[in-house]
Amino acid sequence: MLLLNIVSLAALGLTSVILLLLLQWLRPQDMATTFTFTVENASNFIVDILIVVGLSAVMMVIHEAFHGICFWYFTGARPRFGFRGTYAFAAAPDWYIPRTSYLITSLAPLVGISLIGILLLVILPVNWVPALFLVITLNAAGAVGDMWVAWWLLRCPTDALCSDSGDVTCLYVPDPGQIASR
Repeated sequence: MLLLNIVSLAALGLTSVILLLLLQWLRPQDMATTFTFTVENASNFIVDILIVVGLSAVMMVIHEAFHGICFWYFTGARPRFGFRGTYAFAAAPDWYIPRTSYLITSLAPLVGISLIGILLLVILPVNWVPALFLVITLNAAGAVGDMWVAWWLLRCPTDALCSDSGDVTCLYVPDPGQIASR
């Protein structure tokens, strides 16, 4: 778990740099004023912290909604959502999802939120950019576990099945000796 947290922190920094470079390319005229931050008094600082916490919660819900939509699409059943400690999850208990479908499900929030966010960075007014920047960056850092699952799945046989109970993902690989030949 500690390693995953360290990698998430590194992903946060890397995503921030990449996104700043992308913003410099997409909106060079706005970069001088977009990311100024001053603390005028303690109450403003507290409001800023509450905004960051609120945006983090919104991002977490949207992230898990992407997983849930994929689970619903691939199973036809309503997914289960929940919270455990400091993280949220979407799950498809009692379903065995093919590896490729589960791979799509694991990467959907990272790809979907990033693409939609980058599009919105181009079209939304400049005062929305810092909040959107934060959401995209936090999502990418929070998707480190999803990227690990995707990497794990890419190393598994294509006929593997995945079962997701929320905080545990089990992989079932058919035994070649048990498969009847035609």
